[in-house]
Amino acid sequence: MNSTTAAKATTKPGVSFQSPLTEYVIGSASQLVSRFLEAEVEEFLSGHANLTDENGKPRIVRNGYLPERKVRTSLGKVPVKIPRVRDRLQVASDQKIKFCSKIISPYQRRTSSDENLVPRFLTEMISGDYMEATAAVLGSRVTTVDTPIIERLIEISARAEISGESFKGRRLRYVWVDRIPLRTERKEPLPIDETGEGRSSHPADKALIVAVGESDWGKKHLLFVFEDERLGQSLYNKVLKRVTELGLEGEPLFALSDACWAL
Repeated sequence: MNSTTAAKATTKPGVSFQSPLTEYVIGSASQLVSRFLEAEVEEFLSGHANLTDENGKPRIVRNGYLPERKVRTSLGKVPVKIPRVRDRLQVASDQKIKFCSKIISPYQRRTSSDENLVPRFLTEMISGDYMEATAAVLGSRVTTVDTPIIERLIEISARAEISGESFKGRRLRYVWVDRIPLRTERKEPLPIDETGEGRSSHPADKALIVAVGESDWGKKHLLFVFEDERLGQSLYNKVLKRVTELGLEGEPLFALSDACWAL
């Protein structure tokens, strides 16, 4: 990869644009919530495995999924499909055993989105700590879940191999780099670096630098996450070096968001 493949990311006025980082966060949060629901259902079925219907068959069984719906989370609304469970015993409706998720209620209360949770979510995702990443998405609701469900979630997420990917020799269509300010106050101004740019005493200068790549199949991958105070060319040089170290095949388009250039 070289500088000729890089570009500044700009958006035309009046044109709707959702950054690859936003797409990744929503998609990954949706996957985590879906895996949590799967873990809940598996544990629910396991707890009723000894029950049978009139014909001696399992009484409680999976029955597909409910229509996709948007679920409110700490990171915003994410689309999920909630598993459907069926009680096959011929009894009155009010006597049937029903599955009720502890994290997704039929009527979701309004949840305030917290932009400071996005850096936490991304950091936990890149480290492979699925439980903490899920906590960033679902907040205090995670604490109401039983330990066996937590163990199932970790097992399901580990099988999915969310993190720990090697990108050496892999092809990506593009690499998108974004900058998320970290809301921390500074007591001392930051010194000017050797390039003479990219550092100031502004309290929001410290930021999380995030790189997301897209494969030829449209799948988003979290490539790396790190904290830095640089902006502009100084940040560009550091990020370019990190992307080069990934060992990607070919030269994908390399774009930095406006936030990286302080536009």
